[in-house]
Amino acid sequence: MKGYKAFNKNLTCLGYQFTANQTHTFDGEPILCEQGFHFCTDLQDVVKYYCSPDMRVFEIEASGIITNAKDDCTKRACSEIRLVKEITLHEVMLSITKSQTAYEWAIDIGNQDIMISKIKEPEWAYTWAKNIGNQDIMINRITDSKWAYTWAREIGNEDIMINKITESEWAYWWARDIGNKDIMINHITDSKWAYRWARDIGNKDIMINKITESEWAYWWAMYMGNKDIMINHITDSEYAYYWARFIGNQDIMIDRITESEWAYWWAMYMGNKDIMIDRITDSEYAYYWAMDIGNRDIMINRITESEYAYKWARDIGNVDIMKSRVTETNWIGDWNYFFRNDQII
Repeated sequence: MKGYKAFNKNLTCLGYQFTANQTHTFDGEPILCEQGFHFCTDLQDVVKYYCSPDMRVFEIEASGIITNAKDDCTKRACSEIRLVKEITLHEVMLSITKSQTAYEWAIDIGNQDIMISKIKEPEWAYTWAKNIGNQDIMINRITDSKWAYTWAREIGNEDIMINKITESEWAYWWARDIGNKDIMINHITDSKWAYRWARDIGNKDIMINKITESEWAYWWAMYMGNKDIMINHITDSEYAYYWARFIGNQDIMIDRITESEWAYWWAMYMGNKDIMIDRITDSEYAYYWAMDIGNRDIMINRITESEYAYKWARDIGNVDIMKSRVTETNWIGDWNYFFRNDQII
């Protein structure tokens, strides 16, 4: 596999001495970010790991065992690597298209006149303006609420940035830390930030109408009241359980318990086991119910996942029944280790 790798000027990397046109072999299994020879398949990604005027970069050929890349970087690890040819820093510079990489190159190496045009994302436009300059250029690349708020707080231009605040979270922070509450209040549209605005700033009579999610209806009822209104916004099992346990209205909330987890917890702490038992549908809570409450003759038929088939056999029994339900490789391994005389072949 073709790739690229950066080195110190003496061709060392993490203390290992490399030589051009020679295959280097790692004795062991390469593990990304832990061991083996690392490289990137996108040339510009090497700048994340080495970024200095005296670094050296090579095109490489990776072979042997090669790991997959991870997240938003093309870095991989391999067991065999050969340095094919050296690449100039000018070539590396020309490969850069990502904002963060352009910023790091400008800070550590230079070429700010070239890198400035590659800054497109608001985060790096703000960071460039804060640490390098060119605020007159970068200000136009601030397009989302978070970085508009951050720019206004740390740099200024509140009269421009205020018009870029559209998200509830950053409208809340702007109102709290900068002002303009009469404008920002209209940008509060989701339950979490309506709750926080009401709690920390005020306008409860307005914010109460913006509470639609179960979680924030519960918290509003707990700390600000209006239980007669908020009770109607409790629609999911988790907050129906919390409401019933800590506020009341169990006769209403019981019908809103539909998920296995919260049926189990309701039965454990509030009762109604004869009702909740029918709402246990997944393996995990069938196992927990059998362990902590009982009804094993019923719950045994609800065990379908390998993990809980293994745990049932280990902790409860019915090995002959559970054995056929363990089909995943890792749980077969655990089964064979624990049940050495009744292994899954």
